[in-house]
Amino acid sequence: MFVKRALAICLAALLALMPVVQPLAVYAESVGAVSSVDLSDQGPTQAGEQAESHSDETTSTEDALDSESVDSVAQGPEGQAAQNGSSSEDSTNEAIGISGQQPTEMDVSSVAYVYVDQGVIAIGDTQYVAIGFNNLGGSLSTAQITLDSTQHESISVNASKVIDDAALFEVSFSDDSQADAYTISDVMFTLQNSETSYVVQFSDDANATNDYSFEVVTADVANALSESGTEDGVTAMTIGEDGELAAAASVEDAIETADASGVQESQDNATAPSVSGSRSRSAVSATREDYLIVAIDPGHGGSDVGAVGNGLQEASVNWGISQNLKDELDSYTGVTAYLTRSENERVSLQARADRAKTVGADVFVSVHCNSATASANGAEVWAPNSSSYNSDAHTVGTDLGNKILTQLSSLGLNNRGVKFRDYPAGEGDSVYPDGSRSDYYGVIRNCRKYGIPAIIVEHAFITNSSDASYLANRQHDLGVADATGIAQQYNLGKDATARALASISVQAHVTDLGWEDTVYDHKVAGTTGKNKNLEAFRLNLLNDAASSGSIEYRSYVNGSWQGWAQNGAQSGTTGQNAPVQAIQIKLTGEASNIYDVYYRVHSAEVGWLGWAKNGESAGTIGYGYSAQAIEVVLVAKGAAAPGSTSDAFRDKTNAEPIIAYQAHVQDIGWQSAASSGNTAGTTAQGKRMEALRVNLDLGKYASGDSGVAVEAHCQDYGWRNAVSSGAVAGTTGENKELEAVKISLTGSIAESYDIYYRVHVSDIGWMNWAKNGEPAGTEGYVKGIEAIQIVLQERGVEAPAANPGNATADAYRKKPTDVRYRAHVAELGWQASVSGGATAGTTGRNLPVEALSVSLSNQNADEPGAIQTRVFYTSDGWQDWTTGQAGITGQCKQIEAVQIRLTDRMAENYDVYYRVHSAEVGWLDWAKNGESAGSEGFSYGVQAIQIELVKKGEDGTTEAPGATDEPFVSAQISYRAHVAEIGWQKNVGDGSMAGTTGQNHSIQAIEAYLPGGNGTIRVVAHIQDYGWVGPVEVSQKTYAGTVGKNKQMEALCIELEGDAAEEYDVYYRVHSSVIGWLDWARNGERAGTQGFGYGIEAVQIRLVKKGSDAPGSTEVAFRTPSDIMGRSLASASQMVSYFHESGHDYPAAVYTEKGAPTIEAFCNLVVQAANAEGVRADVLFCQAMKETGWLQFGGSVKPEQCNFGGLGSTGGGVAGASFDDVHTGLLAQAQHLKAYASTKPLNKTCVDPRFDLVKRGCAPKLEDLDGRWAVPGVGYGESILSMIEDMIA
Repeated sequence: MFVKRALAICLAALLALMPVVQPLAVYAESVGAVSSVDLSDQGPTQAGEQAESHSDETTSTEDALDSESVDSVAQGPEGQAAQNGSSSEDSTNEAIGISGQQPTEMDVSSVAYVYVDQGVIAIGDTQYVAIGFNNLGGSLSTAQITLDSTQHESISVNASKVIDDAALFEVSFSDDSQADAYTISDVMFTLQNSETSYVVQFSDDANATNDYSFEVVTADVANALSESGTEDGVTAMTIGEDGELAAAASVEDAIETADASGVQESQDNATAPSVSGSRSRSAVSATREDYLIVAIDPGHGGSDVGAVGNGLQEASVNWGISQNLKDELDSYTGVTAYLTRSENERVSLQARADRAKTVGADVFVSVHCNSATASANGAEVWAPNSSSYNSDAHTVGTDLGNKILTQLSSLGLNNRGVKFRDYPAGEGDSVYPDGSRSDYYGVIRNCRKYGIPAIIVEHAFITNSSDASYLANRQHDLGVADATGIAQQYNLGKDATARALASISVQAHVTDLGWEDTVYDHKVAGTTGKNKNLEAFRLNLLNDAASSGSIEYRSYVNGSWQGWAQNGAQSGTTGQNAPVQAIQIKLTGEASNIYDVYYRVHSAEVGWLGWAKNGESAGTIGYGYSAQAIEVVLVAKGAAAPGSTSDAFRDKTNAEPIIAYQAHVQDIGWQSAASSGNTAGTTAQGKRMEALRVNLDLGKYASGDSGVAVEAHCQDYGWRNAVSSGAVAGTTGENKELEAVKISLTGSIAESYDIYYRVHVSDIGWMNWAKNGEPAGTEGYVKGIEAIQIVLQERGVEAPAANPGNATADAYRKKPTDVRYRAHVAELGWQASVSGGATAGTTGRNLPVEALSVSLSNQNADEPGAIQTRVFYTSDGWQDWTTGQAGITGQCKQIEAVQIRLTDRMAENYDVYYRVHSAEVGWLDWAKNGESAGSEGFSYGVQAIQIELVKKGEDGTTEAPGATDEPFVSAQISYRAHVAEIGWQKNVGDGSMAGTTGQNHSIQAIEAYLPGGNGTIRVVAHIQDYGWVGPVEVSQKTYAGTVGKNKQMEALCIELEGDAAEEYDVYYRVHSSVIGWLDWARNGERAGTQGFGYGIEAVQIRLVKKGSDAPGSTEVAFRTPSDIMGRSLASASQMVSYFHESGHDYPAAVYTEKGAPTIEAFCNLVVQAANAEGVRADVLFCQAMKETGWLQFGGSVKPEQCNFGGLGSTGGGVAGASFDDVHTGLLAQAQHLKAYASTKPLNKTCVDPRFDLVKRGCAPKLEDLDGRWAVPGVGYGESILSMIEDMIA
């Protein structure tokens, strides 16, 4: 093998040196191109997913999406099917580096050879394919081959090596699902220095001599091939008596190996002596066993004539073909053909599918003619696409379509292939219930939803003269071709052949269908899986059997046995909707000595029962179960039965009880019923059960009070109320796993029987048997039941074996009682539930918890009680206690604190501990049993929570999970501000800032409260345009100020009342626009400004124990324009500008020697002197200008005295004080102002000779200087204030 692979790798290079190579493939004749479309996307895709089109041709004769006719795919000028821009060729071009170019098709003669390394390779091995070319006129640049599987999947493979005119391809298969036969359908290539791409189609050249195929097999098949010693040629595989796959030297040997339990048994137990062993059931038993119903859909009809052309109307042609198709199918056995419309009836597409569903159709064949340009010709079939929904429809439709096309092409019609078309994305009915893309054509789509594979057969082009001759003159042949394809697909046998070889015939009358066609020897008469009742039947002996006697039979209908019918007479009823429930069949005459007649019944709710014989009863009585199908067969007298003879007949009046049960399984839904210890559900698939339905057939106990009760423990719900026989225990459609069950018998049956049951649990496996209401499964582990077995046993019989070593010793596991909880987190919503102290919520993401859901899990019945929760929002306070969800979702409200408590017996036996992760704080300590956890007054949202349930010890105490020192933090005072353009901010507390700075947004209102509840807060506010307003007793719901009126708060006073006022001083300060932070005020003092129009932008409030220090300076908490002390409202440069505006000259000649050569220097000295003592520089400057007449003097005081405030100058020629320089004179004036306006000590050495003559603090305002600084001084201070306002304007 290694040598062969090495040879393949080197082959391309070797061929490049050889001028002539004997080709391995003969050249193909020129034929039309295959019209099916392959879509490739760097890997296998479903072939033919998109219909072809051509811009020069007319499309179909009916509307698009819900039309019953399909879009035409017309031929180009050279008879080749043109493909649209999204075809596989575009995808292929992209894969090998060519963009947007249609490949040029080349003849197969351009290929020198095709070498396929191995005829059979194993999964995991690599296939090597080498292709050489002739006379290309240049060297290869790129190459790509397409491989088609029998499952209609396509794989595109790029060349791994290209040398001159040869390319090597390496194909690897890694998954067992890829085991299949593959054929090289085409090769595409480009040449060096050329943008043109070329394609060679191999499908036209494939025949018995030229086989471009190989097989990919699984490893076990490959090993068996290897053991057989035949690597090439034909190898036969078979399954031997040991059930293992084995190789055989020949097909004959394989048959001999398999015959031990197969063909030989058929020979020994021939259905009748007239059938020789060599022909054992060859004509009858080899054909389909189940009855087939075919819906034939003649397209169009009535006023809808469909396409027209060449003197033909499509509706009429479709009807003719359909009639011939039905007639031909009627010549087969085991099939009924049903027409969806009458000759001149117009039927909607949905109604056609509905009619097919009503009769229980197994397949739907819509008969049509195509229409396009005159050159378009041939037959094509549209089949279901490769969507995952009812995926068998795609496989069946594709196979059937190919079989019909083979028959049509044998008539001489061009085979245009099987095609598929998707419904356009985003339009109408574009997806199936599972989300996969739906089919384009209405009848295919509608039938697929009913589980019926449907195809549309476009027999020929009515617009093509040659094709039209078929449609006009060969409708019989076309119908026969369709029927032959259907017969091949479903393995049907001709009625005449079967009748000639059979011993017995059976005909059934079925609900909605009427009399079916006759079936023979062991074939199903009636239907299964379609919920249609058998209402009557007829039997006849045939051939040798008929010459030896008669057959008699009767039916159990409407509660009684009918009389015996014989030899083709009807047994049962028709037209009365009265189903057969049981049958008896017997032979008479010599036939009864030669044969045994066996028969069995397919019963509703039960399925196939066992075989009865020779007059025994088969079916059911007393259950109301309708018979749906029967099988009848003759065997040689005393020969073995055709199958099991147990449970052939059930008579409820004498029957022992039978338990049956169904599992509703994740991703699967309801499974078929299991019974008597068989497994319902799945194992080793990771699929949980979601519901269970138990049916107890009480049999002879039916007349009493007997029954069964089932309780289910469901994910998130716990134990649910018991349900009775036939009801659903658990949930469906909610994605909730079943975790435990209790099953018990009720009434008198419980005295005679025990009911045993065991479950297969995820991550555990099979557990032991529980019985009679004991719990089975798990509780609290979040492990779903995957499968269940149930057994009904008479009392006193030992319990079923538990399979030691494969099952657990316990039947049930329950976690201790615990708390389950989950958090609703901002931006995330509800998270999954957690327990056992795990974290619900988030940390490090700044996402608050908005609501909690807290509940008890695994609670013991003897420990009643609940767990209750309440939460705190600053805006609403503590909410009411609640069980389950606490908090509000959808309103962006963050929980700030939480309390949790237990009730009743739970509170007696347990402590509940909890702690929260709070914003700005992190994890707080543990609280318990209703204590507060979190924060209040700071707007710190809870971001995560942990909860633990701790069992109390004998002494009634518990050990906390961690520290319990500080589970809750609370502000002494909490407050929030309503800010212009922002609105209400979050609460802050204990000196934190409410409001903003640097954003020019003023506070308009304020709320405040004491979380401790030991007092109230009163606020008086100075409001723009309103003045002082209040006092207002503020709270979480009551504010001081205004909202919605665009009025700024400019100053405020805050004071406490109640016990808090006895214990604390309340301090507060404000950030005022223009000024910034002012100093702290307390207990009702004013803070802010008045008269400036400056709004408060931020505020801080703190409680301080009586007698403790203030939080900071308290010197200037409140300002008006006439304050003497404080920050200046004007800068030095504004003073300079104001002086220049006065029009006076600065006396530089005097003051240069005094330290102020310019007005700029003078003003800087004013600022220095004022700041030195905390006096406003603007007040000092304007007073100096007023006293000196803008430094021009002219009175008793002379410029050289540097006495700018007239200190000591009392008039009458008194010059007053003199100072050495400008700075000293200004400092003396500032100190004199401070003496009037403040009681604080001087900061600098006193240079004011009159400082001690002033009563300290008697004149804090400019107006207060009237009659003090100047006498009489009326308007003295006001004039200085007026100068200041002019200067800063």
